[in-house]
Amino acid sequence: MLHEIAHAVQFFSYKKTGTRCKPHGPVFKYFYKLLRQQFLNNKLPQQDPLRSDYESYVQLLVKKSA
Repeated sequence: MLHEIAHAVQFFSYKKTGTRCKPHGPVFKYFYKLLRQQFLNNKLPQQDPLRSDYESYVQLLVKKSA
């Protein structure tokens, strides 16, 4: 949902400034980062254990597909 909100904010910033950039370019990333920091990141559990689990699953998938 924050992803789509960031696109909406990006769209309205285009209308205000008259400039455009890629749909997932620096302007979008800036707004998305701000939204995540404000509304999501502090609600997520510790990311390090999740990252480790994710990387393990990716390695398993890579081995199975080889």
